[in-house]
Amino acid sequence: MECFAHAGAAAIGVCRSRGKGICRDCALDLGFALACSERCAKAISESEALTLRAKRAWPVGDRKRKPNVGLIMFIVFGLLFVGYGIYNTFARNELDFLGLGMGSAFLAMSLIMYLQVRDIFKSEQNGKAS
Repeated sequence: MECFAHAGAAAIGVCRSRGKGICRDCALDLGFALACSERCAKAISESEALTLRAKRAWPVGDRKRKPNVGLIMFIVFGLLFVGYGIYNTFARNELDFLGLGMGSAFLAMSLIMYLQVRDIFKSEQNGKAS
């Protein structure tokens, strides 16, 4: 790959903003990415700051700060479907296979997710104890 600004110069990386190859003369090392110009460096830094701020505000899957959002959603959907299935079963006097089956599937998936998260917690704790 060649530098997009200097024909014949070998590229050492890619500008994160433009996605074009850049040589040693063009490259601005930001520590976490490469930029081809001051304008790109500013845009990349602003984007990185926004990403970090968003991760701090809503740490999806960050088990240290908040529970796993997917696990909570599976539990909620499972309970809603099971509740609807039970309601339909008594309202129509026949078993609601769809509602009860879907609810059971969601609850089974939430149990599997919980066991995986629990195992990760245990392995992290064992790693810190060593």
